[in-house]
Amino acid sequence: MPPTNQVESKSTLRVFLCHSSTDKDFVRKLYDLLKSSIVEPWLDERNILGGQDWDMEIRGAVKGSDVVLVCLSRSSVTKEGYVQREIRQALDMASEKPPGTIFIIPIRIEPCDLPEPLSKWQAINFYEPGAEELLRKSLLTRARSLGRYSNADIEQLADTFSNRAQAAQELGSSYAMEAKSLRDIAFSGAMTQGAMNQAAAEASYRADHRLQTLVDAVKEYYSPPRRAQFDNVQKAWETYRKADARMAAGEYKGGSIVPLMYCSALESATIARIVELETELKLLSGRQIKFKDLPRELQNSLIETDSAPEPRLPNEDS
Repeated sequence: MPPTNQVESKSTLRVFLCHSSTDKDFVRKLYDLLKSSIVEPWLDERNILGGQDWDMEIRGAVKGSDVVLVCLSRSSVTKEGYVQREIRQALDMASEKPPGTIFIIPIRIEPCDLPEPLSKWQAINFYEPGAEELLRKSLLTRARSLGRYSNADIEQLADTFSNRAQAAQELGSSYAMEAKSLRDIAFSGAMTQGAMNQAAAEASYRADHRLQTLVDAVKEYYSPPRRAQFDNVQKAWETYRKADARMAAGEYKGGSIVPLMYCSALESATIARIVELETELKLLSGRQIKFKDLPRELQNSLIETDSAPEPRLPNEDS
């Protein structure tokens, strides 16, 4: 009996994400970047259901894939376990492909040596600018070579990455317009500097309220350890936002306009963050189940994975 979670549709480009558990954060973002009606990425924590045989599902997913992205970091290239097994399975499949077929694509998350068996294939360095475009071109080339896609499908695949940027732009412009409309109403009745300062403070408060609602909504999709990480990121962002707003208002030090400039800078930064989280929530809600609704086995698996120590990243402070 074939693995039940293997994608059978001929209309999707099936992309297996081979990775080490230490690189989960990067791979989750890559999954969200790729996922569309024409690209079907395969990620263990998203595709294996509670009670399914882990080994059988992974073997079936590798065998049924059109492309295997092997995500590599300094940690994963020296780590034993599932990632090495998945690489061997992918290599076996690659040996059956015609010469010149794009099947295995090494993805370097950070500067690291390619394992010798993968060294014959050109790697894409995701720590360098333009990596997403290079990956898009590789997937387009592979899709065309399969001969099972219409011109419309190919065009849709070409838009996979740009659609996300467009979604973010639409969400941002939508909220920016809403915020501007409310500000215009408030400022139209503000006849004094004090009233204008108050209107700016209220606008900043509204943006903060909207942001907090989004933060809570996004966290519903995360495991408890990942929520804690997300909270730390949000606190760091809030610290930066305040410092940046103080610097912006500092140009008017001593003037009655300082509160207005400070609150306006806070609101501007908050709107940008709202755009990021609305885009993230849109992706999560379309492809993922809220953590509390996941089977208990998968919840425990995610908690264990997300509790693993963070990998050492390049240019991090000691």
